[in-house]
Amino acid sequence: MSVVAIKSKPFIDASIVSEKSYKIHLVKRLNSQHIQQFIKTCARKKRKEKKSNIAYERKYQNEQIRKFISNKSVNANVQGKFGFTSLIRAIHSEIREIVQQIISCQHVDVNLSDFNGYTPLIWAADQGSVDMTKLLLMRRDIRVNLKDKTGYTALIWAADMGHDKVVRKLLRHDDLDVNIQDDDGHTALLWAADKGHADVVRTLLGVKNVDVNIQSNDGFTALICAAGQGYQEVVRDILKNQFVELTLQDKDGFTALSASVNSKHYDIFRILKEYMYTE
Repeated sequence: MSVVAIKSKPFIDASIVSEKSYKIHLVKRLNSQHIQQFIKTCARKKRKEKKSNIAYERKYQNEQIRKFISNKSVNANVQGKFGFTSLIRAIHSEIREIVQQIISCQHVDVNLSDFNGYTPLIWAADQGSVDMTKLLLMRRDIRVNLKDKTGYTALIWAADMGHDKVVRKLLRHDDLDVNIQDDDGHTALLWAADKGHADVVRTLLGVKNVDVNIQSNDGFTALICAAGQGYQEVVRDILKNQFVELTLQDKDGFTALSASVNSKHYDIFRILKEYMYTE
């Protein structure tokens, strides 16, 4: 996922105003879109600040956000262009302190997605942000299995991008469905296998109820993908699963064995043949 650049005039430039006037401005203009712009400004300042000023600036920013977002007259769930909320912007900027302040307010909808269906948790997972993921999972009302418009969940995004630490965090949540499929029928395991993310594959295979034989709409399994792509380590790990089936075929009739030959990955072919003879 990538963020489309948003061109808009800042509602206030925090770098050229005094603390007093800045505070007055925040009090007068209670609108979630202003929080979003403030977050963007904070992100820019975070990159430019000298180390000696960081502690003071962050403390001041956090206090303003806390007062601002906790005000009941503020609609903290207002969506700006592309459907971005204050929380989504804060997560994308990876400003931990501000994210903490926002999600600490119970009237903030932590599951509200942008116009592409990306929830704050999906954004955090896609970015590989363990810290942001951990903060979001602390909310009891977080819905970990929500899908974007392509059917991807936070887990599928993390697995697809190879973010093993995020995958591990997500798997700790009691409601997580490890076998959930996207619109094309792919699971997190299938995507990780297809991309050759061996560490993620091992993590997912360690989940007790993971189904290693789920087939996508095109009939692909995790093993067929790994074999066809030539990922030796992934193939060996999948074969350790006692429930793996080698005879499953994709829509073109390819099994893992024939897919490895078709792709000229003869090393994988030998691994699979050896496995078949020892079974």
